[in-house]
Amino acid sequence: MGRQTLLLLFIGLLSVAAAGADSYSCRDNQGVLYFADSPARLPDECQGQSLEVKPDKLDNLNIVPATPVPQGVTPEIEQSIRATETERQQQQQKILKLQKRAEQLAANYQEALKVKRRALRSWSYTSREEINKAELQMSQAKEDKLLLLQELDALKMSSEDRQKIKQDLDVIGDE
Repeated sequence: MGRQTLLLLFIGLLSVAAAGADSYSCRDNQGVLYFADSPARLPDECQGQSLEVKPDKLDNLNIVPATPVPQGVTPEIEQSIRATETERQQQQQKILKLQKRAEQLAANYQEALKVKRRALRSWSYTSREEINKAELQMSQAKEDKLLLLQELDALKMSSEDRQKIKQDLDVIGDE
């Protein structure tokens, strides 16, 4: 069965499930949006946070009319659709985590480089210590960059996402 057919089946199943059930959503610290039919199915960091959207305050919600369920959907197909969607979401989360790590590594490297340059310019009794500490941080960032690049090579992702992460890491020198 083609991907398009599976996607249509999945959308149909979601719309039927959404038509007769309450839905809950949450955005985590990385900005990933989660949807569930029960608050217990949301990530732990979303637990205990609640905001009820009143019918007169819809904000920016888009209401999509329900799509009828295609005929002949078997439990196996439904399970396959759910597994595929879960795998795709997990993949997106991994990519987001790699992007955040790359950004953080680049920021740490840049900060250590600034500290080193500042210490070299304003030579004082503590300069040698500051320079050594900055060089250690820069060295650690370079090692972490290599590890992240290895993870990046092992993960399937779009060339656009891969290029974005590599651009963030290009700030870290290879000398």
